[in-house]
Amino acid sequence: MRSYVPPVLVGSLFVLLACGGFGDTKTEEPVVVETPVAPAVTVWEMTRQDGQALVKAGAVQGLAVDAPLVLLGPPLAGTENRQIVGSGKVVEVWPDLARVAPDRIKKDAPEPVAARPYTPEDQAALDLIPVIGAKGGNRPAAAAATTPVAAPAGEFTVEQVPDALKSGTAESRMDALVRYETDASMTNAIVWVLKNDSDSDVQFKAWRVVRARWKRGTGSPGDHEAAAGWVATNGGDDARVEALQAIGERSRSLSVPSKHLADPLQSVRVAAAEAVFDIGSRIGKRSEAKKLLQDRRDLESAGPVRKKLADWIDQL
Repeated sequence: MRSYVPPVLVGSLFVLLACGGFGDTKTEEPVVVETPVAPAVTVWEMTRQDGQALVKAGAVQGLAVDAPLVLLGPPLAGTENRQIVGSGKVVEVWPDLARVAPDRIKKDAPEPVAARPYTPEDQAALDLIPVIGAKGGNRPAAAAATTPVAAPAGEFTVEQVPDALKSGTAESRMDALVRYETDASMTNAIVWVLKNDSDSDVQFKAWRVVRARWKRGTGSPGDHEAAAGWVATNGGDDARVEALQAIGERSRSLSVPSKHLADPLQSVRVAAAEAVFDIGSRIGKRSEAKKLLQDRRDLESAGPVRKKLADWIDQL
């Protein structure tokens, strides 16, 4: 990600469980009449900060980046039902915090804001709520075709990628990536090039631009971290190593690097282990990081990698 997001006070996780009961039983021949049990509905309590919704530790389990959520206001008077006041997308998940960027929210949305998983039945209510920009406020007017405004979360389409990033020679597309590097509205377009361009050199250049933007704080840090996670899995060998290094420098989650500790490539395993060490040291998760590295050391067959693992374990 990785500019630091300060801790915030947020509400608790609520679970609403509607359950059935047992039917009558006959003395001579006990019979249980089963009543269907409605699935649990999870509601996450959140606080808003700079147009973002922050979810507390303990409530983040099960949340995933890009998951759509419905934003809720307090229950209506005389009922237990919360009113839908908007929607959003999970843009970042850490061990102790998750961040949700709203794409729809009522202008007069009350505090506190809560959320629950999105269902298709919610769409009719959401259609009545105007779309906004990812940081709150009214959606900006469309800019000139050469510098389009990135769509709110969940609405980005390939048509919004400038032609300079989709056509022309590989060299011209890379030049365009450099021109758009400092444009905060171009995150989605640059990530699209990273994932979809037919030339591996252009994809690698797009990754370098994403990494530079993440470090500089241009655009959405959560989107940049998600892109780095994608590269760590899908990129070329060098890009995968760089992505894990960037995650180690800026992320607050051990999730992505821990998945690559057993990678077939030795260089990727080393980068993943170093990222685990860096994140664990930086965010106070030393014991968790140490356990991950110890488990990997016990399975590691390459001597140089075992030595690095031992060194990092000793420092935790």
